[in-house]
Amino acid sequence: MEIGKKIRSIRLKRNMTIAELANAIDSDPGNVSRLETGKQKSFTEQQLKKIANALSISLLDLFSDEDNHTVYKHSNLNHDEMNEDLYKVQLLDISASAGPGCVRTSDVIDVIHSIEYDTEQAKLLFGSRPANSVKVINVRGDSMSGTIEPGDIIFVDISIDYIDGDGIYVFSFDGNIHVKTPTNSSR
Repeated sequence: MEIGKKIRSIRLKRNMTIAELANAIDSDPGNVSRLETGKQKSFTEQQLKKIANALSISLLDLFSDEDNHTVYKHSNLNHDEMNEDLYKVQLLDISASAGPGCVRTSDVIDVIHSIEYDTEQAKLLFGSRPANSVKVINVRGDSMSGTIEPGDIIFVDISIDYIDGDGIYVFSFDGNIHVKTPTNSSR
């Protein structure tokens, strides 16, 4: 589902008008309407965070194609009582650059949200990797366009600290965080 349609769908489920959403994100109703109809193709990560917050969802929910997410945020039940067999992947407050680099401003990286999968689905997606080694980060820049687009989120196996052949790697160099495909100059 396109992000504009996803925003519209969630907004309508919340019985929220375009004007109410626009007011909640300090925007113009026309901008929200253009976003929902796909006429506005570009938007910032900050705008999406405001929209997600106004709709009481996580930023990642805007990019999910599934509408059947279990909402624990507003539930009276203890999260652990609902499902003990969850594979939890954390969304980190950091970006990797597919371009000149994103400066890492702190040694402490905050967890913004987490995505929960049942164990069967996690095994299909991540194989035997333990949940504490899989993280989600945002990508900025367009040098990998066609493979990874600006604003995409990617899953990263943080247990890998070496380059082992072909693949896409996230690494830190000179204080900047990059996402790149290494090339072998001897080929």
